[in-house]
Amino acid sequence: MDSNSATALLHAAVECRQRCLHASSLWLSEMALLAGNSDEQRQEHPEHNQTQEHINHTDAVLVHAQGLFSMNQFSRAAAALSQPTPSYRTPKSIQLDRKKRFLRGYAMLLQHDATATEAKKSDPELLATVLRELEALEKSDWDGFLHFLQALVYKRLKRRDRAYASLVAAVCAYPHLWAAWEELVFHVNSFDQLQKILQHVASVPQASVCLQYFIFLVKKNVCTIADASQQLSVLYSTLPSSAQSNQQSINTNSNINPTNQASPSINVTLLLAEASMFYHHQDHPTSVALFEQVYAQSPFLLDKVDEYANALYVLEDGSRLSHLAHRCTQIDAFRPETCIAIANYYSLRREHEKAVTYLKRAVALDAGNSLPWTLIGHEYLEMKNQNAAIEVYRKAVDINDRDFRAWYALGNLYQMLRMPLYALFYFQKATALKCYDSRFWCGLASCYEDLKNYPDAIKCYKRAISADEKLHMSQGVVHGTSSASGGGGGAMIKIARLYNKMSLAFDVSGAALDGFGSAVVNGKSSGGERAASSAVGTAAAAAACYRAVFSAGSDGQASEVNHADAYEAAEFLVRHAIATHQFAGVRLYLDILEETEDGKALARECRAVMNSKSK
Repeated sequence: MDSNSATALLHAAVECRQRCLHASSLWLSEMALLAGNSDEQRQEHPEHNQTQEHINHTDAVLVHAQGLFSMNQFSRAAAALSQPTPSYRTPKSIQLDRKKRFLRGYAMLLQHDATATEAKKSDPELLATVLRELEALEKSDWDGFLHFLQALVYKRLKRRDRAYASLVAAVCAYPHLWAAWEELVFHVNSFDQLQKILQHVASVPQASVCLQYFIFLVKKNVCTIADASQQLSVLYSTLPSSAQSNQQSINTNSNINPTNQASPSINVTLLLAEASMFYHHQDHPTSVALFEQVYAQSPFLLDKVDEYANALYVLEDGSRLSHLAHRCTQIDAFRPETCIAIANYYSLRREHEKAVTYLKRAVALDAGNSLPWTLIGHEYLEMKNQNAAIEVYRKAVDINDRDFRAWYALGNLYQMLRMPLYALFYFQKATALKCYDSRFWCGLASCYEDLKNYPDAIKCYKRAISADEKLHMSQGVVHGTSSASGGGGGAMIKIARLYNKMSLAFDVSGAALDGFGSAVVNGKSSGGERAASSAVGTAAAAAACYRAVFSAGSDGQASEVNHADAYEAAEFLVRHAIATHQFAGVRLYLDILEETEDGKALARECRAVMNSKSK
């Protein structure tokens, strides 16, 4: 068979692969290899002929290996790419050899992952083989893809620092290698770390779309929604074709009408990123509206459907969730996102066993995704199976140690089991990953409260209030004093109670609040004076917090400040006024006390003290 026949077969294999006829492409590439091996013997010693023969053969091998990849035959692909490299090479042959080395190493990596999934046990020898072959290369043979392959191996070996260094080298060598940027996102836990990475990749052009999108993903994870929205605006301006049609949706205060058909010019990728950003920051109504715009523009798209389904579940929108699950099943019933959408539907119907079945199917389809494991844990909790929930939550954090939902769920679970030290550890993990979520700080504060560490509990509650204030400011929503009084799960009332407990503790130790004035005035240099001073400070702090709670509750500014909290605040403030003989503004609190007999008695006592003082 002549060389023209081999070339024609190779061309046919490429044409079939481009049309996704993978089985035909694989067969044709095998025939092309056989045809190439039966060509006439090359002439003696002309090096350019040897090099050209190597290039032709490498072309055929690459097409054959790509066909094996498409059929998930990774071991055969790695074996097919194991041919030796000639000593004399041209720039084209060097480029082909780099592709071949990457494909061989990547095939071995995917084979390792498949074996680890089936046997539930890793094969470190296969990973060591990939590393040895990479380390044997000359420095001139490395490119961004080989650095990326090295980073993937280090990631599986849990060598995080080396994986980070290889990823930085990969994006610096080839700034458009988006897969490396995606992996680099998992190495950033704070804004300071982002600044450090940006210094390490300073050689990458600032106008690079990959770099700007990487910054957006990091800010979505570790910064406020305002910072992420600002970075998304930069992305829209970088892509002018989508900037004009999407600029209004960047404004977080814009009214989004989910019933409107999306404009054909809307960039679906960026709009989907924006919807995911609002979902990530717990703004579920806005995220749902944006998701609906995305899927109206691209009805067969299933990316981020799991987040859309989760948002609908939180909003308890069963009708839309049912419609979504049905649509996803019609498009592709074997996508992990489809299984998660169906599981959410069954969970909303309280059919938790069916939900677990579909979530396990999602795990089987995508073993590297921690979300299904976290959701399985939630279902086990609904079924009162706490031990199973702990097991699957730990599986989730083993897969992805940045899954703050699993860390937070473990903290809640151990708190339910009255094991505050364990819960403290998991809440600390969650807050380290997402420091702008008030729920995590409230969970951490409740652990410190259970451990009688009231000062640290107060600090955490204050962080919860601060996180809520930053959230409201970034969303451009005027909440009055809601974040200061009821935000963070009613953090202000909890701070007031803790300060009250601390002042009572000083009372028990010998510094009665009634006698703190004389202790300070007489200038006693004893422990009683210090205790009295501490009692004064904590009682005054409690009074300040209770005033904020009462003010928000009486003005109706905070939905989380209920009437019982306002009554508790009024009761404390009246008692504090009686003890300190400071009655300024106390009449505001007396009316609410008239609702109970104990409150009436306290109000009469307060009026009596006020009258005696006026005389």
